[in-house]
Amino acid sequence: SHRTTSEEDDLSSSDSPNGRLWYSLLYNPELEELAVTLIKVKDLPGRAPGNNPRDPFVKMYVLPDERTVRVSTVKRKTLNPVYNETLLFVVSRSDVTKRILRFSVYDLDKRRVRHSLGHVMVNLKDADLTTGDTRSADLETSAQPVSGMGDVQVSLLYQPHNDKIKVGLHRARNLSRLSDFPKNIMGAYIRIQLFYGHKCHRVKRTLAVVPGSDITFNESLSFTVQGRQFDSCNIAISLMLTFPGSSASAVKQASTTGSSRPSGTGGGGGVPTTGDNSDREYGRVVLGPFMYARGEELAHWQEMLGHPKAVSTKWHALTNSSSSGHSQAVGSP
Repeated sequence: SHRTTSEEDDLSSSDSPNGRLWYSLLYNPELEELAVTLIKVKDLPGRAPGNNPRDPFVKMYVLPDERTVRVSTVKRKTLNPVYNETLLFVVSRSDVTKRILRFSVYDLDKRRVRHSLGHVMVNLKDADLTTGDTRSADLETSAQPVSGMGDVQVSLLYQPHNDKIKVGLHRARNLSRLSDFPKNIMGAYIRIQLFYGHKCHRVKRTLAVVPGSDITFNESLSFTVQGRQFDSCNIAISLMLTFPGSSASAVKQASTTGSSRPSGTGGGGGVPTTGDNSDREYGRVVLGPFMYARGEELAHWQEMLGHPKAVSTKWHALTNSSSSGHSQAVGSP
């Protein structure tokens, strides 16, 4: 999240494993000029092994224009670079609130190869462009495309001693396609389906909350998965919308559906349900092994299994159900 902060506010240490970036913005409508001041970055992860210093620099874009780029100086041998550099972009008055400012932080290694360390996306529609106040934001590992459906923040925890996977469902943001659905949306909830192969084994869901472009859930759901089942196990995380008449439409009141299909009742909170015919899926994310997931989703799954008892939290881009394959194997028809 972006918050106003003092430039010297070192109490604002980063919650993110990727570090935090400080910046300020000032827009001059007469000159149609956006002044971006890159102040500093703190708590960058070090080079492995040994958490060694990096040579970080920052690229800035005003999306969707990726051809016009401003680049900071390279700061040598530090994980807390201070820049205090102001860079200018020409942005028309009619366009400024439609743009997204992207900071992308890179490390330049000894072979002059650059490594991505994280990104900050600033929606100028929501930004303060008049006071020049200092703001800060955690670096995220992925820079979501502006035209995307939005993304969902998920944490995973594997507990081998009791064969549990704990899935934390924190936030959904930038839900730009809500207008594609009927206007009488009543609520939103997240449904998790646990698959073995292509067969759905368990279904659970969060409480329904008031819908919007940014939603907070902060619930966790647990599933029991035996060790031998991990090769075929995958989870589909779906953002669901409720409409009048659906059994899930009561906001902040969970209810099981009338379906006779058995559903999960394991621990971890949430409500076991199979969904409702009048609920609509906005988008989904599939997490799992190589057979079912790729990219960030595969990496998150592998990180969970590789570091049992450690919570791993990441943002994942939502896709529509046809492109995510309804938990079909990657590459299958």
